[in-house]
Amino acid sequence: MDKLLIKLLETNIFLKLDLSDAYFQLPLDDESKKLVVISTPFGLYRYKRLPFGVSSTPAIFQRYIESIRMKTPNCATFLDGILVTRASMMAHLKTLELVFAKSQENGLSCKIQKCEFVKTEITYLGQVLSKA
Repeated sequence: MDKLLIKLLETNIFLKLDLSDAYFQLPLDDESKKLVVISTPFGLYRYKRLPFGVSSTPAIFQRYIESIRMKTPNCATFLDGILVTRASMMAHLKTLELVFAKSQENGLSCKIQKCEFVKTEITYLGQVLSKA
């Protein structure tokens, strides 16, 4: 959060994206599928996607989302939330295009109702962020 706050000194525009059912968007590899099984009266079932409720799920997803975000300027991620901060509209749109391209490449989708575009004030991780 400290690195993000330093970047905010030059920020005028904010964007917040919310990934829909974030964990379920990450497919499990074959070895992991063997470890995440649920028992029901109808038999055993393997998850095909990263499930909610497993203690390591948040850390696994955070590592995954950070690897996708690599080298995207002025972009912060925390679990299913993506924050983009830029000083100018042109830079903001270029970064937004890059974030959407990386999301599409990796099969990630957003919950549009919870996204906020081109804002001068936004709440992220419980903090109100506003134009410097």
